[in-house]
Order: sequence, then structure tokens, then C-alpha cells
Amino acid sequence: MFKKLFLVIVASVFLMTACDSVKGVNLNQMILNNAKMKSSQSYEVVKLHLSYKKSNVKDKEYLKVLNLLNDMEFQVQTKMQNADTFSMGGFVKLKQGKIPFQLYSDKKQMVLLVDQASKAIRIPVQQDGGYSQKFVQDIQSKLLPSVVKDLPNPKHIKVQTNVHYKVHGEKITGHKIHAEVYANEVPSLLLKFLDNLSNDQKALTQLAKTINEVTNMSGDETVVSAAELKQIIKEFKVGFNQMLPEMKKSGMLDKRNFLKTDILVDKHFNERKSYTEIGLKKLPEESGGLDGITLKINQEVWKINKKVTVQKINRTKFLSEDASEDEFLSTLDKKHSVLYRVIKSFAPSTPTVNAVSDHATVISGKVESDSKVYAMVGSKKIGQATAKHGRYSMKIKKQKAGTSIVVFAVDLAGNKSKSPIVKVIDRTPPVVPTVNKITSKTVTVSGKGETAATIYIYNGNKKIGQGIVDRGGNYKVKINLQKTGSTVKVYAQDKSGNKSKSRTIKVS
Repeated sequence: MFKKLFLVIVASVFLMTACDSVKGVNLNQMILNNAKMKSSQSYEVVKLHLSYKKSNVKDKEYLKVLNLLNDMEFQVQTKMQNADTFSMGGFVKLKQGKIPFQLYSDKKQMVLLVDQASKAIRIPVQQDGGYSQKFVQDIQSKLLPSVVKDLPNPKHIKVQTNVHYKVHGEKITGHKIHAEVYANEVPSLLLKFLDNLSNDQKALTQLAKTINEVTNMSGDETVVSAAELKQIIKEFKVGFNQMLPEMKKSGMLDKRNFLKTDILVDKHFNERKSYTEIGLKKLPEESGGLDGITLKINQEVWKINKKVTVQKINRTKFLSEDASEDEFLSTLDKKHSVLYRVIKSFAPSTPTVNAVSDHATVISGKVESDSKVYAMVGSKKIGQATAKHGRYSMKIKKQKAGTSIVVFAVDLAGNKSKSPIVKVIDRTPPVVPTVNKITSKTVTVSGKGETAATIYIYNGNKKIGQGIVDRGGNYKVKINLQKTGSTVKVYAQDKSGNKSKSRTIKVS
């Protein structure tokens, strides 16, 4: 466990893109301040743009997802009252319209309200064995000072001092940092960081101590040493270098993929305003027709370490975290909810179909509520129903055993589901076989029965013969001589295991 945890921590620190002081501006201090922040208020705007040609996207459902997410905008205001209590409020803007949301979280629960639903979703926060936000913040404050200084400078970085700007109407004088990191530079930056960390005994010791504290909280008594972490770094570097050729071949490390950021900090090195652009212009071939991704993020932060009051959610009715899709959809306004329309724009789930026998006059199963469900035999519709509360039931005429029935659903938006095929099960027993006269000299029992059925002949509890009915409906079964006056029972059983009634014959 500690090996995975170590790699997660190292990756998290590396992705902070910190560096040494430039022009007297202590950039590492900015990251340390972010980790130690007790309260704040912020506003963030995220814009996503996807590049693709519709004709190159062969998967229709994937194309729907791309069309849905392309040019999406996300706006949110966050209020952090303390390390464990915060609220968020904002909206997701799609071509179909805006989807508002609210989120509230404290030590006991997380509550989410989406698109003005009549019920919010309430998720209990794990207490025993869980990590509170304050615990995470404490770990960061212990870990970062010793590790973050080992991060190398990006190749492209500039700092402007004595810069004037506004945040939420407040005039601020501080510094502006511009940094650019291109994907082809990431391997050397990562390896340099790992080399610095491997040679920093103080950082390794603190990192080992932090990992041991986290694993101990989870009940794991495994202890890791600084020397073991150094060995893990060595092994990781070997594995990373082995993967590099394949990563380069895939396009992941193409120089056309980049991160560019402008960060404005105040005189105390608190991050107050930022603009970040992530561009992925070279994607792996298996991207399904997606050519590029551009993500733009704008953020402002104010009221740092000042009194901030969170916004609670005004709902008295709640859904649990394991509520079904139908339960959630029932809380939305079908006429006005953008989210409801978005969810319903995708193909409904594949309907389940309960077993259908040749005696059945009903087909039933589960599927998305309000979908229309159809049953077809070839091109002929044999039944139709509308699903209610996630279930459907339709009347049909009896079908012959072995018949293939295709069942599919169509939702309110006209989207068709996949079509499962169910075969009609034979539940009809064979007709009672006829039996020709049996005498004390008979060695072959003959008669008529259902084609391909198996004929069983018993004298009391003893089976005395068995055979198959031929294509002409006739059977012949060899038996030993039976005593005059004894009783012989004959019945048929088909391939589905259905048994006919028995015919009783007295040996003459």
C-alpha cells in the first residue's frame, strides 16, 4: 500500500508545477500558503472546447457525448468556512441550457442539489478510518515544506514584480508569474525532480514519516523507511524510462500538448488570480475521432483566512447516495429541467426480459421508466407496453417453443436501446405415447409418440427399457420378457425435460 501512496503523493506534488525563487519571488511559498489556507472565497470559470470532425466519429453514442460536452462552460463560487466545511454554487452551461447546482459539505455529510430537484442527494461522510479535510491539510503542511523545494524550474517561466490588479473589486499589488510546460519537457522535469528528491535525505525522512502516519490511520501497521523510498524512486525511474518510447509513440508527450498559466500573487505570496490553458492537440490514435481538447480556467480568490460563511442547501427531503436513476429523475421537473432532457437524450438502458415459455401470455422485465417497450418476432410486432417505475409488462399471444423474440425500448426522445433476444422455452409436455399390446413373449415394445422424445418403460420402480421416437413418430424399445399379469408404465420426455403422463399396460 505504501508504495502506491508514495507514488500518488509524488505525482501530486509534481503536478503543482512549483519552482525555485525567480526575481526574489518565492513561488514555493505560494504553494505552501495554498496548503495552509484556513478559509477563503473563490470564483472559477472553466471552458472546454473539443476539436473533431463528425464524419470521423463512427460511434454514434460517443458523438452524442462529444456534441454535449463541446463548448461546455462551468462556473462556480466556492466558500470555504474551514478545512472541513465548504459550499459551492454555480452552473454548467451546455448548448441545451444551464444546469444549476449547489454543494454543501461538513464533517458529517455532503449534500448535492442539481437543477432545482425536489430532493437533494445526501451522502454521509465517513468518520471511522476516514481522512477529514483538516487531516489532509495537516499532512500537506508537514509534507510540502521539505519536498516542494526539490521541484525543478520549468524551462519557460517569467516573473513580473510590482504588478497592480483587482480581485473581486479589491485593488492588489503583487507579482505575476507566467509559466509554460510542454508535454515533451515533462519526462526530464519529472526525472530531475525524482533525482533531487532521491538525494534529499531530509525530504525522504519527512515523506516516510508522513506515509507511515497515513497508513497507520487506515489500520495498516506497515512501516516504510527513507531508504526504502529511495529504492522505490530508483525502480520507478527504471520503469518510467522503459515506458517512454511507447508514450512518445502514442503522442502523449508531443510538444503540441501544453499547459500555460498566468498566476497573480499578493505581497504575502497568496495566489489571488489565475488564468490557465491546457491544450491537447495531439491525441492517441484510439481517441475515436477526437482530434484535440482545450481547457481554459479562470480563477479569483479573496477573503483569505478571513471570516467566511457557507451557504447551506434549503431542502428537507433527500435521496440516498445509492438512489436509482429513476428515483433521481423523478425529482426533476420534466418540462423545464435541462438535466432531465440531457439524460433522456441518450439511448435507454437495455431492457431485461424475464423467461418466456410457450404457455406465456405476458412478457415482462425492467427498463427505464416512461420508455415504450416493443416485442417483435421477425418483422411482426407481438406486444407493446410503457414502462412504469422501472418495470414493464405486455400481453402477447402464446408463441411456439424455440421462437426468437426481440425486445427493445424507445425513450421519450426517440432513442432506441439495444435489442436482447429471448428464445421461447418449451414447457409443454409430450402427448401420452401409445403402446401396442405387450405379452409375456414380447421383447420389443412399440407405439407412437412425439418426434425426438425419449420413451421410458418401467415395471414398478425398475426401468426395463428406453428409446427415441423417430421422425415418423414411431418408437421401438427392446425389453426383457415380463411376467404375465405384471404392470408396465410407459411415458415420454422431450428435450426440454417435460414429461408426459404415463400409460399403464398389463402384460397378457
